[in-house]
Amino acid sequence: MPRLKASIPILLIYCHWVLLFFLLHWMGLAAAVSDPAQKFLFPFFLLLFICFGFWQSARFIVRANPELDAYPGLRVGWLLFTFSFSMMLYLAGRELPIARSGLFIANTANLFVFANLLGAWMVKPLKRPAELIILCVVVALSDLFSVLKGPTRMIINDLKVYYETGMAGPAPAGDFLMIKVVVPGAADLQPVFGVSDWIILVFLSAAACRFGINDNLAGKSLSTMADRNRVSFYFPVAGLGLFSAVAAALFLQVFVPVLPLVALVYIAYILAVFPSSRKLKKSDWLLVMGVSSVMLCLLGVGYVL
Repeated sequence: MPRLKASIPILLIYCHWVLLFFLLHWMGLAAAVSDPAQKFLFPFFLLLFICFGFWQSARFIVRANPELDAYPGLRVGWLLFTFSFSMMLYLAGRELPIARSGLFIANTANLFVFANLLGAWMVKPLKRPAELIILCVVVALSDLFSVLKGPTRMIINDLKVYYETGMAGPAPAGDFLMIKVVVPGAADLQPVFGVSDWIILVFLSAAACRFGINDNLAGKSLSTMADRNRVSFYFPVAGLGLFSAVAAALFLQVFVPVLPLVALVYIAYILAVFPSSRKLKKSDWLLVMGVSSVMLCLLGVGYVL
């Protein structure tokens, strides 16, 4: 029974995600929304998507994660399932060069479950709130390096060619790492950010729950929700960084790295409202400076080569 109790919120994520997206997709196609209207409505649907995602993640952290911590084998089993399911969808996508909206709705739901499982699990080694500052800096620099000269840059280049050439043929592997949102009236889903971005967002939310930090801009903290076993509306401060980055990318029509902005907003918030996060040790400062130096050196070498 405890294992079933942990699995029910995960199964509900799949059901809610797929049903909502199929409904919105079908209604948009039936309404024959014009291209100008699609562009106008997209930011509103993006915000709806982000709010829905945070609500689902809050339910996962409050109700499923404690049970999964008690049964780590169950979490590993679900992680293996999500990986296998993504591989199956990728192989199916190689055979479906057109009409793949249903496939990517299922893939987005699966990536979302994977991000929740992994992001919440990554919190376990944390001992002090101040460690969040170090990890945010490391994550931001790593993401910036990856976008400018690392693996993310290669994925972006592949996706850019794919979308600019009319999405002809099978989608590249990187397309299956993107979390996508329904655009009203559009035949295809719109990629908005990578699964790694949501993993970090879940990690920050789960860490806030663990240390009793109220990062919810809309009311009760996750730790309070967990104590009462009742989930209410949840929009974390890191969500501001996410929405700002995606909105800027849409407005400027360029790729904007999400995690540096998420990390900056999160660091500023917890330093201001949570004094324990300011208790950095000398070793913490040395680690931050060491990682920063390594990333800058790698970036410099990348540009020279």
